[in-house]
Amino acid sequence: MKRFLPLLALLLLTTLASGQNVNLGKGFSKDKAGQEEFKGAEFFFDDANYLSALPHYRALEASYGDNEYLRYRIGICLLYKSDETQRALEYLESVKAKNAKAADIDYYLGRAYHLNEKFDQALVSLDLAVKNKKTTPANLELAKRYITYSTNAKALVASPINVKIKNAGMPVNSEASEYVPVVTSDESTMLLTYVGPESRGGLQRLPGEPDPLGMYFEDIYSTFKVNGQWEKPVAADTNINSLGHDACIAISNDGQTLIVFKNSEMDLGDIYFSKLDGVHWSIPVRIEGDVNTPVWEGSASLTANEKVMYFASEREGGYGGRDIYVASMLPDGRWGKVRNLGPKINSALNEDAPFIHPNGVTLIYSSESFNSMGGYDIFRTDLSLVDSTWSEPENIGYPINTPGDDKYFVLSTDGKRGYYSSGKAGGMGQQDIYIAEADFDLKDANVVMVTGVITVDGKPVKGTILVRSDGKVLDGYTASSNSMTGKYLINLRQGKVYEIEYDIAGFPKILKMLDASKTRLSLMTENIDLNLVTTDRLKMAREDSIRHADSLLAEQNRLKNTLQQTQNVVMVDTTVKTSNGGQIALAGMNTDEYTSVMDKFGDVRVEGLTFTVQVAAYRYAANFDFSHLRSLGTVEKQQLDDGVTRFTIGTYNTLREADGMRKKVSDKGNTDAFITAIYKGKRILLKDLAAANFYRQ
Repeated sequence: MKRFLPLLALLLLTTLASGQNVNLGKGFSKDKAGQEEFKGAEFFFDDANYLSALPHYRALEASYGDNEYLRYRIGICLLYKSDETQRALEYLESVKAKNAKAADIDYYLGRAYHLNEKFDQALVSLDLAVKNKKTTPANLELAKRYITYSTNAKALVASPINVKIKNAGMPVNSEASEYVPVVTSDESTMLLTYVGPESRGGLQRLPGEPDPLGMYFEDIYSTFKVNGQWEKPVAADTNINSLGHDACIAISNDGQTLIVFKNSEMDLGDIYFSKLDGVHWSIPVRIEGDVNTPVWEGSASLTANEKVMYFASEREGGYGGRDIYVASMLPDGRWGKVRNLGPKINSALNEDAPFIHPNGVTLIYSSESFNSMGGYDIFRTDLSLVDSTWSEPENIGYPINTPGDDKYFVLSTDGKRGYYSSGKAGGMGQQDIYIAEADFDLKDANVVMVTGVITVDGKPVKGTILVRSDGKVLDGYTASSNSMTGKYLINLRQGKVYEIEYDIAGFPKILKMLDASKTRLSLMTENIDLNLVTTDRLKMAREDSIRHADSLLAEQNRLKNTLQQTQNVVMVDTTVKTSNGGQIALAGMNTDEYTSVMDKFGDVRVEGLTFTVQVAAYRYAANFDFSHLRSLGTVEKQQLDDGVTRFTIGTYNTLREADGMRKKVSDKGNTDAFITAIYKGKRILLKDLAAANFYRQ
């Protein structure tokens, strides 16, 4: 995923022609092992692979740590180790103190000051490098660029944005590198790229060729948020992770399509798609069309309907080394209509890591140009819905952006959190995942996030979801629930009425209406679960209910006989007929009769006898939504031996108190609620109490 600018082999002294002629100190000419270590270090350094060179140079420090050349090389390598830039400054300052004419020392020292946010000192050193006629041409141009970076940085640091930045911490981050976080729009799943000792294949020279002097290749890991906490990331299986570089680029809003980066000896890097089937990702397939070319394509992001893709490419014809482009999915499934986003977004330097927000309007990306404070900075621009032009890119601000590379920023759907990777000081490894909490001022959030779970007979199933508006099927908004979890997610735009059609095998199509026509929220969420039951299961449920009713009747008769033997009671009937013939609460008498009973016994208290109001009973408890009753009190759930879950509210000592709650429940829409008596821990229907003449004379 990363490429460093090639640099010329550097000279410490003006008379020094090659590191091969360097004598690091006393005994080095006879130190065969040290000479081999040094050759390995120089090989990687001359190839601009500074992080691979660094451990070899450091292995020589114990014996030759005072050597200026060795300290010079280590100082330069540490400029690329983001968690040790302070050490880079220490090494290079010591070199300059002993040899102010060391090759390009002012340039490298200026870089070190810049990375450590000592911008005034950086400007002094870089100005010296520009004025020094012996500064190498490549570093002369870079010195001029870093003067601009340091000037920009002073202004950005002077006006920091209001943001809370926290390291995602363990178990997401480790002492290795974790970067490129991609997050589903409901923030339940994160995939990331990992490079370290756990990488598949270990240290390799080339994929499949182990080499202790080699490098770790990129792998993809995933983690899930459980009770607000991210779990330990787990490596994707071999469908995804090969022995070569496998990096995650992006994930679709619903988490069902993963975009990955792969490269080979024949190709610098291409974009691949993988689909989630249950809990397993399919083997990535190179996308077809005009997006991939023989050169590097390695960053991408999909719109909510998965019909438009923003991506970064190094193809010819751009404005700089790496530009951001947009492509559309064609009717045949290929990607075409590729278009450069133009000079407002792209520059003569590099742009990378585009992220299009679920609103389809806000584009986040990284750039080395414009008013960057150093390396890649994160920028945002917004698409006008009036004329389809992009606003002037804005630096997202300090301290999210730093003097180092800041990339791969993804913004939460509500615009309150950003996930990104950085190598800033104080991290756990070379690169870490960070979370920035702030109001990112989405100018057009306008998202309706529809989520849910589809089950049949209590088991998750795969179903197809189609969305219509104004009588037309919305192109690209066809989704599927996951076959293993039943979950689905669709992001729509506010301001319309939607018809959502569910197609589940074995059932008629189900339609749900969603009115978002008047909504103007930063984020509107709507949960629609479908808990379906097959005919066979319904038949079984009816048979269970009949058996339950027979069993309950026998138990009630037994209890009635017991009560008659132990109590001298007066009969109370328990149903009140309304004037329109409907039943309200109590089982079997007219209003006058019920009023008479209430007058006589409504306030009678009997030791061990209480009342509650049953509002519903379901064999499949998930079918009942009792949120509308919460204002009346706590709704209790109780599952008896018959497998039926009963929902009740309140505990009362008199029939009149219970009837008061029954009326409130009825007013809330549960008109079939009724009162149940509980005598010494046993549930008794009021009609059975009445039949048994329970109340004492």
